[in-house]
Amino acid sequence: MFIDQGDLLQDMDMIFRNQFIKTAVEESCRQGDVLFREGDRADHFFTLIQGRIVVNIGGDQDVYEITAPGEMFGWSSLVGGEVYTAGARCAADSRMLKFEREDLKKLLEKNPENGMLFYKKLAEIMGRRLMKSYKIVLECR
Repeated sequence: MFIDQGDLLQDMDMIFRNQFIKTAVEESCRQGDVLFREGDRADHFFTLIQGRIVVNIGGDQDVYEITAPGEMFGWSSLVGGEVYTAGARCAADSRMLKFEREDLKKLLEKNPENGMLFYKKLAEIMGRRLMKSYKIVLECR
C-alpha cells in the first residue's frame, strides 16, 4: 500500500506508521463513480494511489483536482465534521486507500505524540491546498 509518508507521516515513529497503514483498505473506482456527496456522513478519509479525483461543492461545481499519489481527501472525517463539506467523484479510473474514521481516531488517541504530529502535518497540508485554491480563484477573476 502506498501513502506519501514523506509528508503526512514525516517525523512519526515506524511502529505508528505501520499501524496507520494497516488501518487502510485499498479500493478502486471507475470514472464517474461518486465516492461521497457534500452532506453525506463523514466516515472515511482517503489517500490517492493512482488516478484522478475531483472535489466539488454543490454537486456540480468542481473546485479541486487530486492527481498526485499520496494526496488526501475526505478530511472532514478527521477534523470533527460529522458530514463532508464537499463531494468527491472519480474523474478517471482510480485506486485509493480508504481509512475508517473510528479506527484512525482510536489509533491517534492511543498514540498522542504521533497523533499531535499527524494533526500538525494535516493542518499544514490543508493550508497549502487552501492557498492553492485561493490562487485559482484569483486567476479566474
